[in-house]
Amino acid sequence: MKKISLLLFLILSLALTQCGQQKGVVQKNVPFSITEKTYQMWIGGKEGSSGTFLRIKGDIKPYGVQFISVFFHNKEQKVNATFQDGTFTIESNFFTKKDDMNMTGNPAGEYGNKVPTDKDADFPFDLKSNEAVLYYCLNGKEYYYKVTDIKKLDNKIFE
Repeated sequence: MKKISLLLFLILSLALTQCGQQKGVVQKNVPFSITEKTYQMWIGGKEGSSGTFLRIKGDIKPYGVQFISVFFHNKEQKVNATFQDGTFTIESNFFTKKDDMNMTGNPAGEYGNKVPTDKDADFPFDLKSNEAVLYYCLNGKEYYYKVTDIKKLDNKIFE
């Protein structure tokens, strides 16, 4: 009886450690192919209004793929993918946000400013400026896919 309990414990321990190792692994074989990948920096008509627009298009074969978010330029953004006739389109806007700071010659006048933080330290991937990671689910399992060589389009300025 003790041998069976020990054997079950070992099998269960091995199974649980294998599940933990699979999460966060960037996949190379995916159930879709990417046909177009571009990004464009934009500047809005109002001061402080700017960001980056990312578009990823592709072909998708099996049903059941759900795109959750994309990691790009040290930010994570939730996505809404559109599917039509075996293709998908992911479009995401990454807004550049500047924190308001009160800068004066009097230190007491700067009371209430937030302490700057290193946001890059929390980002889970080491990506180049033309790379992104897609986070998606397939049949209840989570996967990551690295998209490389994203083409940068000319900047767009709105007036």
